[in-house]
Parts: sequence; C-alpha cells; structure tokens
Amino acid sequence: MLLGAPSQPMPRERSEALAQLASSTAEILEAHLPQMFAIGVMQEPAQVLVVCIDPSADQEHVLTAIGQGLSKILPPDFHLDVWPVLPGSDMLADVRGVGCMIAQNSRKRPWWKLW
Repeated sequence: MLLGAPSQPMPRERSEALAQLASSTAEILEAHLPQMFAIGVMQEPAQVLVVCIDPSADQEHVLTAIGQGLSKILPPDFHLDVWPVLPGSDMLADVRGVGCMIAQNSRKRPWWKLW
C-alpha cells in the first residue's frame, strides 16, 4: 500500500465538511484524508477517509453514521472509501506520518469516571 499527501486534494469545502462530520462523531478519535493506492485493490490512487475508532465503540454503528453523513456531503457521482483503523495499529502510524489529519477528538473521561 502506498500513502502520501494528495497531489490534487478534494475541494476545501468538502474536506472541511468531512472534518466536521468526524469531529461531531464522538467515537472517532481522529480522521485523516491521505491519498492511498492499494495495489490489487484499487484501480488508481485516491483520497481515502481514514478514521480511527474508539475500540470500545460499536464499529458498525460508527461506520453507518459516517455513511449517512457522507451521503449529505458528497455529490451523487463521487465515491470516497472509508478505512477504519484502531489506535495503535501500524497503518495508523503510517497514515499519521503523511500529515493529512483533518480531525482529532479528545478521549477525556468524564470527571466522575474513576476507571
């Protein structure tokens, strides 16, 4: 898999809307928009929304919410892959290295939780 900063990034308004979507989803710890090319999986390089999901969250629920949000942001003929990753994964470390973070949510516990 090849990762890098996009040579032709999507329009700023669209990436800002994606950042807002990720920021408004509490279970998403961080989101990135790198350009990616997975040999044998993708036909050509494309920007991908990489979301780091809280391991205690229901991943299917989070991805469904993201899908619903994307349908309001993206034009009908536009496709954007969403790649979920967990904190600590090697892929997340590689994605962070590209420098295309668009959102980061705090993982602070409520003051009343002791564990």
